[in-house]
Amino acid sequence: MDPEQFLYHSLSALKSVLGQVFAKRLPLPDKILCLLSSPWYVSEVRKIRLARKVPFIFTAKLADELFRSEAKRLQKVYVQVENIEKRAELEPIEMKTMKTTLNGYTASSPLGRKAKELELSVFVAMAPREVLEKIRNTTNGYFTAPSLKFASSCFASFSAVRNLFPESDFLLVEVDGEITDLSLVKKGELCGFMSFPFGYEFFPRRLSELLNISHAEAVSLLSLLSRGQAERSVGRRTALAMKEVQKEWREEFERSLSGITEEIAVPFSVILSTVPEFSVFFQKTISQEQSHQYDWAESKFRVTFLSKSALRSLYLSRFV
Repeated sequence: MDPEQFLYHSLSALKSVLGQVFAKRLPLPDKILCLLSSPWYVSEVRKIRLARKVPFIFTAKLADELFRSEAKRLQKVYVQVENIEKRAELEPIEMKTMKTTLNGYTASSPLGRKAKELELSVFVAMAPREVLEKIRNTTNGYFTAPSLKFASSCFASFSAVRNLFPESDFLLVEVDGEITDLSLVKKGELCGFMSFPFGYEFFPRRLSELLNISHAEAVSLLSLLSRGQAERSVGRRTALAMKEVQKEWREEFERSLSGITEEIAVPFSVILSTVPEFSVFFQKTISQEQSHQYDWAESKFRVTFLSKSALRSLYLSRFV
């Protein structure tokens, strides 16, 4: 879908939901949290380093100065990225410190401590200011008083899942309608993030093209296959088409993984979040993949399903 059309439809959906909430005449909210999904933001894990000959005290003011400086550098970098228009000014929406090291040692409570060397591992998310302003204007049409805070769905999901599962190393795979997001977590730290434009809507759309059937028929067929109710009855042509669609999605999955795992092995624990009707289908597609898996994975993938509704409840209870 064209980005302008995608934004138009997204804002229309937001306006519709806000209108329904406003019509209920509920008490005015104290604050509004807007979680942005791909492709409405860009994110990166950055290492911020500071070294001085004379010991300095690490303060909140110093951290803020370092964050602001890093944000300005990233704004210049991302303007040159292909999928970010040069006219689009980026606005930082999140800068989360995941790890602080003073003089080479991890510090859980670094504020007020002296050091000569400082290293911050920071998750940074930025979004086009034009998009943020349109969201603000749409929201202000219904709720003008409360503050509106933006956050990335990537970090919200990571934080929620990290506190739910015991593993400190995992790969979070979020499959939405048009996009799949991959978040790589090692030792409880978000190490990399990448997206590719193949979501669960890709499967029925592509299957309908290959088999020359309607979109509704493709959705029904996929639902049956996902539940294992049509595997024995489908014809050879349908089976080959399914393999082709799975292959195309898996190739994008592998390509995206290789882009964030140049020096880090992918954990075998995979947490899959998508709509329930496609959960089994994606679990099989990921767990049965073996052709390239051992090039960058620790061992065969073990997939755990977490529904999108459950994931939303987790991060809403944590961030709202």
